[in-house]
Amino acid sequence: HIYQQEENTHLDKLEAWLNISKQFISEDWQNLQRAWVNENTDVTLWTTLLPLLATTSAEHRFFSASLGQHDDLCDKLVRFCTKHDAI
Repeated sequence: HIYQQEENTHLDKLEAWLNISKQFISEDWQNLQRAWVNENTDVTLWTTLLPLLATTSAEHRFFSASLGQHDDLCDKLVRFCTKHDAI
Protein backbone atom coordinates (compact mmCIF):
# COMPACT_ATOMS: atom_id res chain seq x y z
CA HIS A 1 0.00 0.00 0.00
CA ILE A 2 1.25 3.48 -0.82
CA TYR A 3 1.36 5.79 2.17
CA GLN A 4 -0.52 9.04 1.81
CA GLN A 5 1.62 12.11 1.22
CA GLU A 6 0.96 15.82 1.44
CA GLU A 7 -1.02 17.31 -1.44
CA ASN A 8 -1.76 13.75 -2.61
CA THR A 9 1.71 13.44 -4.13
CA HIS A 10 1.38 9.68 -3.76
CA LEU A 11 -1.36 9.73 -6.39
CA ASP A 12 0.89 11.58 -8.85
CA LYS A 13 3.58 8.96 -8.25
CA LEU A 14 1.09 6.16 -8.77
CA GLU A 15 -0.04 7.67 -12.08
CA ALA A 16 3.59 8.01 -13.20
CA TRP A 17 4.17 4.35 -12.34
CA LEU A 18 0.99 3.28 -14.12
CA ASN A 19 2.06 5.24 -17.19
CA ILE A 20 5.34 3.33 -17.26
CA SER A 21 3.66 -0.02 -16.70
CA LYS A 22 0.73 0.40 -19.08
CA GLN A 23 2.40 -1.57 -21.85
CA PHE A 24 2.48 -4.61 -19.57
CA ILE A 25 -0.41 -4.16 -17.16
CA SER A 26 -3.96 -3.81 -18.45
CA GLU A 27 -6.18 -0.87 -17.65
CA ASP A 28 -8.38 -3.12 -15.50
CA TRP A 29 -5.45 -4.02 -13.26
CA GLN A 30 -4.33 -0.40 -13.16
CA ASN A 31 -7.81 0.59 -12.03
CA LEU A 32 -7.53 -1.97 -9.26
CA GLN A 33 -4.29 -0.32 -8.12
CA ARG A 34 -5.99 3.07 -8.14
CA ALA A 35 -8.90 1.71 -6.13
CA TRP A 36 -6.56 0.05 -3.63
CA VAL A 37 -4.66 3.28 -3.02
CA ASN A 38 -7.92 5.14 -2.57
CA GLU A 39 -9.08 2.45 -0.12
CA ASN A 40 -11.97 1.42 -2.35
CA THR A 41 -12.98 -2.02 -1.10
CA ASP A 42 -15.59 -2.70 -3.74
CA VAL A 43 -15.52 -6.46 -4.22
CA THR A 44 -16.69 -6.19 -7.84
CA LEU A 45 -13.21 -5.05 -8.86
CA TRP A 46 -11.78 -8.34 -7.64
CA THR A 47 -14.57 -10.51 -9.02
CA THR A 48 -14.02 -8.95 -12.42
CA LEU A 49 -10.26 -9.48 -12.41
CA LEU A 50 -9.81 -12.85 -10.70
CA PRO A 51 -11.00 -14.84 -13.76
CA LEU A 52 -8.36 -12.98 -15.80
CA LEU A 53 -5.54 -13.80 -13.41
CA ALA A 54 -4.38 -16.90 -15.27
CA THR A 55 -4.03 -15.03 -18.55
CA THR A 56 -2.51 -11.85 -17.16
CA SER A 57 -0.06 -13.34 -14.67
CA ALA A 58 2.39 -14.13 -17.49
CA GLU A 59 2.33 -10.47 -18.54
CA HIS A 60 2.96 -9.38 -14.97
CA ARG A 61 5.87 -11.83 -14.59
CA PHE A 62 7.39 -10.57 -17.86
CA PHE A 63 7.10 -6.98 -16.66
CA SER A 64 8.70 -7.88 -13.34
CA ALA A 65 11.58 -9.64 -15.12
CA SER A 66 12.11 -6.67 -17.43
CA LEU A 67 12.37 -4.36 -14.42
CA GLY A 68 14.99 -6.65 -12.95
CA GLN A 69 17.19 -6.06 -16.01
CA HIS A 70 17.69 -2.40 -15.10
CA ASP A 71 20.32 -1.12 -12.71
CA ASP A 72 18.97 0.04 -9.42
CA LEU A 73 19.47 3.53 -8.04
CA CYS A 74 22.31 2.44 -5.76
CA ASP A 75 24.33 0.96 -8.65
CA LYS A 76 23.82 4.11 -10.69
CA LEU A 77 24.91 6.30 -7.79
CA VAL A 78 28.09 4.29 -7.22
CA ARG A 79 28.98 4.47 -10.93
CA PHE A 80 28.33 8.22 -10.99
CA CYS A 81 30.44 8.83 -7.89
CA THR A 82 33.25 6.62 -9.17
CA LYS A 83 33.22 8.40 -12.53
CA HIS A 84 33.44 11.79 -10.84
CA ASP A 85 36.06 10.70 -8.29
CA ALA A 86 33.61 11.26 -5.47
CA ILE A 87 34.39 7.95 -3.80
